[in-house]
Amino acid sequence: MIQNIIGVKYIDAKKQPPTHTLPREFNWDGFRETIPITSHSYVVRESDNRVASIRIEEKVLSFGVWDKTEEEFLRMVK
Repeated sequence: MIQNIIGVKYIDAKKQPPTHTLPREFNWDGFRETIPITSHSYVVRESDNRVASIRIEEKVLSFGVWDKTEEEFLRMVK
């Protein structure tokens, strides 16, 4: 599974994760409006400890990179 390959971490299901929102996304057929990502799944970039919220549905991987370290990101969880 891709989750194992990319090292997905998870927020406790009883907690509310933050929502990542961008004005638009790039897709193979061009730009379009985005759907906010509210996900209990996230990954941490090793080089600078920045977090990306991720959503994996069928054959689609969506992600939004936060300008936050893992520690800062987890403080936003309610």
